[in-house]
Amino acid sequence: MEESRGALLFQKVCHILNIILKVAVMVIIAFPFYWMVSTSLKDYTEALQFPPTLFPSSLHWENYAHVFEIVPIGLYFRNSVVVSLCVLVLQYLIIVPAAYSFARHEYFGKNIFFGIVLLGLMIPQQITFLPVYLMFSRMKMLKTFIPLILPFISNPFGIFMLRQYFMQIPQEVIEAARLDDADNRKIMFKVMMPMAKPALITIGLLSFISTWNNYFWPLIMTSKPETRTITAGLAMLKERRGDVLSCAIPSRPMEEFLGRLPFPLTGAQRRVMEEISRDMASGRPMNRLVQGDVGSGKTVVAAYAAWLAAGAGYQSALMAP
Repeated sequence: MEESRGALLFQKVCHILNIILKVAVMVIIAFPFYWMVSTSLKDYTEALQFPPTLFPSSLHWENYAHVFEIVPIGLYFRNSVVVSLCVLVLQYLIIVPAAYSFARHEYFGKNIFFGIVLLGLMIPQQITFLPVYLMFSRMKMLKTFIPLILPFISNPFGIFMLRQYFMQIPQEVIEAARLDDADNRKIMFKVMMPMAKPALITIGLLSFISTWNNYFWPLIMTSKPETRTITAGLAMLKERRGDVLSCAIPSRPMEEFLGRLPFPLTGAQRRVMEEISRDMASGRPMNRLVQGDVGSGKTVVAAYAAWLAAGAGYQSALMAP
């Protein structure tokens, strides 16, 4: 009896400690967001006060109204939506035929062309932005949306991922479609794309979120407020000198909210990735990538991760004071 009581007491203590630990972690994670919002509702004097106050003495909601008066948030939001959707649609128009060509057609130099596509994963945009900027500048396109859209309409990772899916579709399905007098266009859009829907949705989500949160490229390529996106537009608040604090402080919660606006889509992405995991477990699409039948599969994934890390490193170096 005493041993059972001791075990029961130990379980209760562990349960209480588990709850305390979880609450502590939640507070640590949530406190910076609370501090950001509470500071945005303080006036100029209280925001600079030391030691700082945990709760604002009075709520100044007019700080947010002041931001909307100085910066056209609605215009920046619309620009982000337009640019992100245009990039997404144009990427689909390019990566689907390219992936279908690499997966189901044989022609001279196909592997060389596919290798060139994979090389695009290894080149950070911080290296290519200067020649691209000079090109658009000479063409006098910096005051349009073209520099924000055109360089991103090709997605090497999307081509690679969709090619792997198309390669796993049985050849008998395509032959049956050809017996029904279906040409390549019908096979691509009516047969291949519906069967590769998880890959298409995942590529679309990654592309939209990446374009929406892109900061470096819009900051370099836009020369007037009418073409700035939400990330570059809100960053302009830090360059103003008149009401720096009264504008920058309330703009920070808005940056966090607008920057993470596409992330509810990751719920759909999680379901898609679960379906991809089931496909991988059952040996269906993507199993060539997992098993290494495509020689450069693991190398490309590693190169893509290195590309992301290099891009972040270059951006940090360039934006450092």
